[in-house]
Amino acid sequence: MRRPWNITIQTIYSLVTLGADGFNMNICSYVSPVSLQPKRYLIALDPKTLSARNFRENGEGVLQILHEDACRLVHVLGRKSGRNLDKIGKLGKMELLDTWNSFPVLMDSCAYIRVQVDEVLGSSGDHDLFLCNVKGYRTLREDGVLTQQRLIEQGLIL
Repeated sequence: MRRPWNITIQTIYSLVTLGADGFNMNICSYVSPVSLQPKRYLIALDPKTLSARNFRENGEGVLQILHEDACRLVHVLGRKSGRNLDKIGKLGKMELLDTWNSFPVLMDSCAYIRVQVDEVLGSSGDHDLFLCNVKGYRTLREDGVLTQQRLIEQGLIL
């Protein structure tokens, strides 16, 4: 049997951040809405990643709720570092990007959420916690939300 945290249905997100070297996009599974008023999310990022550095320095980004079609992008978004691969360039060449609120986004996402870091809560084990305020959003579709279970079924994780 799997561990308890691996049997829940968790949405898979991607976070777009902007740093000195341009935009970067990663995959996020430790994300949770934590407040209705004001609308807030808690995002956990590996502190060693380019996305964490960008998010800490710039303080804003776009959280994307991924669609199941994004399974094929896990190797780009989650298995490669933005320090070694221009993810935005690669995704652009694949003709998968659109622009929303001046950020490059995956056009097949279910939703976009513009977030701004309110507070960095520090380390939570191997991830840093970012408490973020929602500055805007756009829902594109409600069907086919990518989940952790789908990634397991596809043999991409665990």
